[in-house]
This record gives sequence, C-alpha cells and structure tokens, in this order.
Amino acid sequence: MCDNLLTTPILQCHGDSDDIVSLEWAQASHDLMKQLGFSAHELKVYKDLEHSASPEEMDHVDEFIDKHLKKI
Repeated sequence: MCDNLLTTPILQCHGDSDDIVSLEWAQASHDLMKQLGFSAHELKVYKDLEHSASPEEMDHVDEFIDKHLKKI
C-alpha cells in the first residue's frame, strides 16, 4: 500500500448511543484500519449521541479540516 495513503489523516466520529451502527462496529473498523497500517486514523466517540450529529462533533470536524487541509 502507498505510504501516502497510510499517513492520510482520517477522522471517524461515532455516537455511543447509535442504534443503527453499533459502537462495536465502529471500534472494529478503527482497529482494522490501525492493523492495516493507517497511522493517522482517529476515532472520536460522543456520549449519548445517537445516529446523528452534534455541535461538539461538528466542532471537531471543523478543527480537523482546518488542521489538515491547506487554506485556499
């Protein structure tokens, strides 16, 4: 696998109360990505968040984009 791909920052967000996609599946996919060598893969879990988004999550997404994408 290409080294650039393995170091590409990835943000995975998940609510701990999601009844559509279980937190166990989110954790398993995160663990698999790490096993495959994706070194910049981050999982953030949000307390009491169902299968939706929250202001806190959107703040983290905004910070992630600002940190990893060059300004145009």
